[in-house]
Amino acid sequence: MIDVTDIKNYERTEEELQIFWLFCIFTAGRHADFAARVLEKFLRIKPEGMTPFAWLEELDKANAIHTTLKANRVGQYHRIQRAIKESLSLDLATATVDELQKVFGVGPKTARMFILYTRRYAEVAVLDVHILRWLREEIGFSGFPKSTPQSRNNYETIEAIFIELAKEKFPGISIADVDLLLWSRMSGRLVEDFNPMED
Repeated sequence: MIDVTDIKNYERTEEELQIFWLFCIFTAGRHADFAARVLEKFLRIKPEGMTPFAWLEELDKANAIHTTLKANRVGQYHRIQRAIKESLSLDLATATVDELQKVFGVGPKTARMFILYTRRYAEVAVLDVHILRWLREEIGFSGFPKSTPQSRNNYETIEAIFIELAKEKFPGISIADVDLLLWSRMSGRLVEDFNPMED
């Protein structure tokens, strides 16, 4: 359902946007492979032909989101249940970073991850440990944090530095592809057949 080494897709259907948004919610603070497996198991019981949000609205009416999360051993039940409920009214095709961040438990990195990998030409940065390490090594400045900054000003300042440097070091390559390339290099997980010039 979600291949963590191939998450860029600018042509997602409404259902695919909802699945990817749920993946972003499930991934916050966790390993992406684990989140992808748990999400696939969770959505396996969704009735055929229903979008994830339509199914979750039905579960919400029956007060069954928490029980269903628990039955599938998703973990972080309170955070994920609340994030799901607050997401059901979002228009994922047009939601801004600020709108996504209003969802409980969604921080700057999660909101930007969704936008970066669903919208062509998006210029936002997913400041994870790999990007921050690359920045420290590239600039030779140890003052960058080792984990995602939570302060809006701090995040936006480092984001602007990253975008400027990414454009300088990787001219003609989208920020999404720079992110994938650096994640692949810095995490040691080489993505086969990765071509940053393809959209």
